Amino acid sequence: MYLLQPRSKWHGSSPSLKPGEVVLIKDEHRKRSCWPKEVVESVVPGPDGLVRRARIKTARGLLDRDIRKLCLLEGVGDVDNMN
Repeated sequence: MYLLQPRSKWHGSSPSLKPGEVVLIKDEHRKRSCWPKEVVESVVPGPDGLVRRARIKTARGLLDRDIRKLCLLEGVGDVDNMN
């Protein structure tokens, strides 16, 4: 079977979350424009070595979240490397 457009799901690897990156915390009860913006403190890999959870630094403390509930803000860069 030939496709005009190749499917990219599960065929390529995407970059993992890293400490210092800025993410939005998804919340089904709020509009997307109201999702809180936070910083990744650390990441927790699964048994296969891929990042599955992240510890997020918030104004109220640390939060442990599944990466499926986080949205990476691309182009923001590391908070530590900002001049």
